[in-house]
Amino acid sequence: MSSRMIFCSLVLLLFQGGCGGGPQKPEGMPPLYPCSITIIQDETPLAGAVVSLISPDGDGKWSSSAQTDEKGVAKLITYGQFQGSPAGTYHVTVSKRVSDGEPPKPNVDENGRVLGPPTLVVPSYIELVAMEYTSSKTTPLTIEVKPAKKGNDQTFDVGKAVQMKSNRP
Repeated sequence: MSSRMIFCSLVLLLFQGGCGGGPQKPEGMPPLYPCSITIIQDETPLAGAVVSLISPDGDGKWSSSAQTDEKGVAKLITYGQFQGSPAGTYHVTVSKRVSDGEPPKPNVDENGRVLGPPTLVVPSYIELVAMEYTSSKTTPLTIEVKPAKKGNDQTFDVGKAVQMKSNRP
């Protein structure tokens, strides 16, 4: 075999090994199964809420979460990038926060020159979901994710909208 053929073969192997594989799953990650959760509030889909599945043992290593879309649907991902959730029974937490007030304004003069750092403002938030749903210790919502390609979708109603101030981000 010529040196040119060997070189071309090595280049081809490098491209095959490095392309299209996507991110590698962490060692020990269990199999993941498709799971979508729809959140309803005041009889309407709740867009922009964060939905998380928390294992009852509190380990949280393979917890899944996602943000709901305009239809109130959260397609869960694990470890921030892998579609689906491990099989098991989970507490379901739901939270939707909006900022209360304006963000800090830059400290500049009329010509746009920076005069110093912006005024430090500790943002406060308004939680739009009842507090019981925001913690794995108090949420009444649970789901069992089964090792199946279908059937792990569920809808939860989080009741009436609330407006509770919080300094938690």
